[in-house]
Amino acid sequence: MPKVLFKSLFKAKKTDYKLSGTATVAVGEEDAKDATMHFNGSGTVKELKELAKAVKE
Repeated sequence: MPKVLFKSLFKAKKTDYKLSGTATVAVGEEDAKDATMHFNGSGTVKELKELAKAVKE
């Protein structure tokens, strides 16, 4: 997606998001049970960017 189009669609202060899904963590051959994690999140794109920056630090 071109950067100009992305910026026009997702204005950080105005665009809300809702994110939900599952992630499966494979634990290895020794343990046959994989772990499944369910997650839900919502907020603004600005908050999501700030969260990503905080995780990187």
